[in-house]
Amino acid sequence: MLILGLESSAKTASCALGADGVQIALYTQNCGLTHSSTLLPMVEDMLRNCGIDKGELTRVAVAAGPGSFTGVRIGCAAAKGLSWALGIPCRPVSTLEAMAYSYAYDIAESRERRAEIISCEMDARRGQVYNALFEYSAEGLTRLTPDRAIALDELNLELSANCSLFTVHRSLSDAWGVILAAQNAPDAEPNPVYLRMPQAERELLKSRDKKAERGEN
Repeated sequence: MLILGLESSAKTASCALGADGVQIALYTQNCGLTHSSTLLPMVEDMLRNCGIDKGELTRVAVAAGPGSFTGVRIGCAAAKGLSWALGIPCRPVSTLEAMAYSYAYDIAESRERRAEIISCEMDARRGQVYNALFEYSAEGLTRLTPDRAIALDELNLELSANCSLFTVHRSLSDAWGVILAAQNAPDAEPNPVYLRMPQAERELLKSRDKKAERGEN
């Protein structure tokens, strides 16, 4: 199974190729340009340099969120377009779960697989982070919490109770982690997962509430 992975949920855009758990290529770019300008050209360049035709791909996987609202939308739209154009299934995965898989892959060969808790975090602003906890052991990776938007103070209390057991992973994810997570994910429509209402919608509701208080239509 030849999988194309896409990751655009944060500042860094990333694409990767993997086959049966083996990494073929990983491209990462953080140049300040929008992901709508960089993601698909990166995919084209990677496939060309690897000598792989798009028709050889059997799956496309994408980080569907949480993360940047715009970045998540771009990634899901790109995955949906490629899935439709190539006639192959898509596997959307949690950005946080992809981070956990990437971390587990990085340390798998570096030390003995002792049980430890992985806390994956992304800045959600407004004093919150997007977070999920996973346990990594000889049996593999096990999810302990759902993806959530949680206050930093609340998360710190939760972590400090078991501080010797927790490893906090880096805030950047990559498309190789997306591919690893996709190996255990079902085929599905790549719809964005935000966890929180977008800022524009929050401001609209706030405006409506104020008008209602003033008795305006």
